[in-house]
Amino acid sequence: MKRVFFYLLLSLSFLNSLSSAEATAIFSQNENTITNAPTDEVPYEETLKEGGEGDSRFFQEFLSMLSSLGIIIGVIFFLMWILRRVMNVRMEQVNLTNLVKVLERRPLSPKTTIYILSIYGKAVTIADSHNGVTLLSESPLPPTVAETS
Repeated sequence: MKRVFFYLLLSLSFLNSLSSAEATAIFSQNENTITNAPTDEVPYEETLKEGGEGDSRFFQEFLSMLSSLGIIIGVIFFLMWILRRVMNVRMEQVNLTNLVKVLERRPLSPKTTIYILSIYGKAVTIADSHNGVTLLSESPLPPTVAETS
């Protein structure tokens, strides 16, 4: 998961550096023409009085920024969804090959979780919290669980 976020940030910084490099190159090429060129621009206040479209550029940029943010958030949620699926498949594969299998996991609070484990044909219930791991019960596996595991 750390790798995915690292590569995402690396690609975004690469794209950002390209755009700033292009802007620097354009500005350095046209530096003399920008500073020495006479300006025929109409002041902002006059633009608002005449056409009333002075804020249209702001709204275009704002919508562009919101759409970019939405795409980035969508990509992050999509990657999180894929990672959850991969982790669930990986946990199932680990359960198939090991003698200790996690049958069920239920969070009770943000810091407390109950696990039902299968260890050598026995069902063991443990609680995990910030204080440590506590054995709650130990019993034989029910026949239906023993067949599926």
